[in-house]
Amino acid sequence: MGLLETILKTNDGAAVREAARQTGLSEKQAFEGLINLIPSLSEGVKKNTGNQQGLESLINALGSGKHERYLDQAGNVNPDDYIKDGNDILGHILGNKDASRQVAATAAKKSGLSSSILKKLLPIAAGLFMASLSKNSRSKNMFGQEKVTNSNAGILSKGLTMFLDSDNDGSVVDDLLGMAAKMFF
Repeated sequence: MGLLETILKTNDGAAVREAARQTGLSEKQAFEGLINLIPSLSEGVKKNTGNQQGLESLINALGSGKHERYLDQAGNVNPDDYIKDGNDILGHILGNKDASRQVAATAAKKSGLSSSILKKLLPIAAGLFMASLSKNSRSKNMFGQEKVTNSNAGILSKGLTMFLDSDNDGSVVDDLLGMAAKMFF
């Protein structure tokens, strides 16, 4: 299952309903916001995992974090946890608040939602993104208990890139939109 598909299908889309509830959006608007935010998060992860340190950091986060609860227990997680963890994730993926603002602005142009509401949705999207990545990597035993070394960093990075960009065209946007189209249209 792909990242967006995992978010949409786990517990019958409870994570999207929770994102809508927390932001005051309709479920359709929350979905629209997510499909326009997640590609930027995927691109940020791809860029950050291009080196051994970034890849190791992601593997450690996936192995030690409790991100899957944002999917598995969507309505039972303290909303403040979504925001705090999501902002921490955004700091790692995007680097700074200016980059986060740019992601929200770009998503606003594509989705028709306001930049301010997408800034509010962005930390939730980041938590859901990591939850989906964790759930998928664990189910496929993508990383196992491997320590990143010079000899396996390229293989692990390539596996992650193939997961984020399933058709290997250099963009995750078409992969995510293709999944969304199959599910809703």
